[in-house]
Amino acid sequence: MCIVFAVPFLSNAFVRPILHLRHVMGSVERGDLSVRASYVSGHDEFQYLNRSFNTMIERIGELLETVSSLQLKEVRLQLREKEALIKALQTQINPHFLYNSLDIIKSMAYLEDMPEMVTMVRGLADFYRYTAQDTNATVRLEEELTQLKHYLSIVHVRFPGVFRSQFSVNDKYMRCLIPKLIIQPIVENAVKYAIEPRAGRGSIIVNAFDDDSQLVIEVADNGPGIRPDRLEQLNDTLAQITNYDRHGYGERQSLGMANVHARIVLQYGGAFGLTVNSFVERGTVVSIRLPLINS
Repeated sequence: MCIVFAVPFLSNAFVRPILHLRHVMGSVERGDLSVRASYVSGHDEFQYLNRSFNTMIERIGELLETVSSLQLKEVRLQLREKEALIKALQTQINPHFLYNSLDIIKSMAYLEDMPEMVTMVRGLADFYRYTAQDTNATVRLEEELTQLKHYLSIVHVRFPGVFRSQFSVNDKYMRCLIPKLIIQPIVENAVKYAIEPRAGRGSIIVNAFDDDSQLVIEVADNGPGIRPDRLEQLNDTLAQITNYDRHGYGERQSLGMANVHARIVLQYGGAFGLTVNSFVERGTVVSIRLPLINS
């Protein structure tokens, strides 16, 4: 009699936990990760299996959430890459439209016998084509000066007979490598603050020389100069950039000059960059100091 009653009891005690665990595993197999095995605090093997199973399901859930999050980030990244590609294609289309339009205007001006208009449109087209290319490139000084002359040709058309520009650069420096588009913003500042206020009556001189194995490019004008307080503020801005403290400098004036200085400092270090000297009613000289690198 003891055996008759003991065998079913013991069998039920062993079989029921196994069937329960099997049922829970089937639910997990069907994708339901919310189920958990019944667990009662104890030291028998079945409770240990149930506890381990629950821990395993929780970790699987965490891993699935991580994978889903990574997949979502990957999808967003792919979308951003596609958007960037679309924008890049658009930026390629827009310049071509501008080039074609300028070529048409140049042809019309030529047919109408308008040489000033032809010069201005040609200079604008060549300069914009140059600036629309990779701005992070390193170019020869000769290339930079050629494009700068295109820009100044437009200024000459604006102020015929009164504006003067001069380049005093020895041929031995023409093959020196410099960051692209670092001289034009300085010249543009000179036109804005020294030439335009005087209705074009003024001069801009660009020269280059070497100083202790360094290339120095100077942009000088004979304009009204910079007020001492404004000059001090500008030099403070350049000093902050040299010391890698760029907070708030974008809110100030002469952003082009600050950007040029920041590009040079980031590329070559704090020993290089811009220096500004100015004298009221006499003019301003901006010096660009770079490593002397020959191509």
